[in-house]
Amino acid sequence: LPIFRLFRERYPEARISLLTLERNRPLLEGNEDLDEIWTVGDTGAFRLVGSLLRTLFGLRRAKIDLFVDFEQFARTSTLVGFLIGAPQRVGLKTPKQGRFVLYTAPVRYREDQHMSGTFLDVARCAGVEADGYRPLPVPYGTAEADRVGALLGDSPGRLVAVHVGSGDNFIGRRWPPENFARLLDRLVSETGVTPVLTGTDGERPLVRDVVSRMREAKRTIDLSGRLGLRELAALIDRS
Repeated sequence: LPIFRLFRERYPEARISLLTLERNRPLLEGNEDLDEIWTVGDTGAFRLVGSLLRTLFGLRRAKIDLFVDFEQFARTSTLVGFLIGAPQRVGLKTPKQGRFVLYTAPVRYREDQHMSGTFLDVARCAGVEADGYRPLPVPYGTAEADRVGALLGDSPGRLVAVHVGSGDNFIGRRWPPENFARLLDRLVSETGVTPVLTGTDGERPLVRDVVSRMREAKRTIDLSGRLGLRELAALIDRS
């Protein structure tokens, strides 16, 4: 979100289009810094190929002047930028990948800084001027806030939101469930807070595993698989 804002400030008259996965649309709809959102479905091979072909033809007709690729590993977006004929293409030069040869301006991928800094490096290469990365809140409405309130019910005391998963791609980064359980037990017993566990639908077994190891399980609220991205933002604001 901060990157979109920086591009809007740098190119106020430009038409800014975002290409992303269909699952990300709810987070981005209504964003005032974007003029349009192109999505690619990834729920099946036929849908992926079909939506990708429509996107390629659509972006070729749009005559994109500058293609900025923030993907650090997968090669699909790199090929999109090349195949739509964008004359200027900025993207990451990730080690052991040859995709950087399709960029007109490759940017070194760094493992010694946070990804927000790496994304800012890409934006700077594309003409953005910024001395730092300033996070912006994820927008949500009263409907999302009300649903979170209904899910929480009459929860006592302060809320502490805890996300025990790491996504399917980074399972090795997960902290052991027994450690989360011990931490949550201490939070409840020593501070009296109410832990609220979050996670994707696929992470519900992991969350249940953590809760099953807790002595203070009755004081814990499991919202894994029940929140959209905007609702998660509303929960974090309340925590």
